[in-house]
Amino acid sequence: MKKCWCGRFLKDSFHTDYFQCSFCGSFVSKEETPENFYDFKTYWHDRQIEKYGFPAIEERAKADFFNRIPFWWDIIRNFHLNSILEIGCGHGGFLYYCKKQGVEKCVGIEISEGTCNFARNNFDLSIIQGAFPDVAINEHFNFVCAFDVLEHLLNPIDALKAMSRLGDFIMIQTPCYRGEGVNFPHFNKEEHLYIFTDKAIKILFDAANLNMINSCRGAFHQDITIIGSKK
Repeated sequence: MKKCWCGRFLKDSFHTDYFQCSFCGSFVSKEETPENFYDFKTYWHDRQIEKYGFPAIEERAKADFFNRIPFWWDIIRNFHLNSILEIGCGHGGFLYYCKKQGVEKCVGIEISEGTCNFARNNFDLSIIQGAFPDVAINEHFNFVCAFDVLEHLLNPIDALKAMSRLGDFIMIQTPCYRGEGVNFPHFNKEEHLYIFTDKAIKILFDAANLNMINSCRGAFHQDITIIGSKK
């Protein structure tokens, strides 16, 4: 029987595509992410444009500089910042912004080689191709960030632990369900394997041996953004 990331059993929920954990409250997708789901063309063009009606990655690489990128930077700008690693860096705009603000070492990780090449070519960045946390990287960073990534991963505890090994601080943004009902826009069974609640996120950070040192609403109001550090 399928279990939650926290190891507890699941029950049916009000959403036909998701179970719900009776302990932490997380919603758990009944589906698995298909192979090659994050292929550059398939994900950033076919799905984002045709299925969701979202902008293509080329447009996002411009538009994000007017909302989420400066929002994230404002949260960490007063920390000591010489180096940043971003998991699931997408088009690379956040790393480019950090570089322009004087951060010396800005490195990204992306699962698709096509997405890696897009970030390299557009923003002249160092991007590692791989599926985190199964990526060989022997560097250490002031901050390790993952924005809208944790909900895509099979084992979010392992991901947070790996992030904390690589950085002094970790920063995540993820959708957070707060009772919105079936129309909560982040229910997406193939892509969002987990939808967390406030309670679930606290349990998740504790399981990963992390302190939550700062928490706020995300760049968009259904999200939560958190800075953590090792206990």
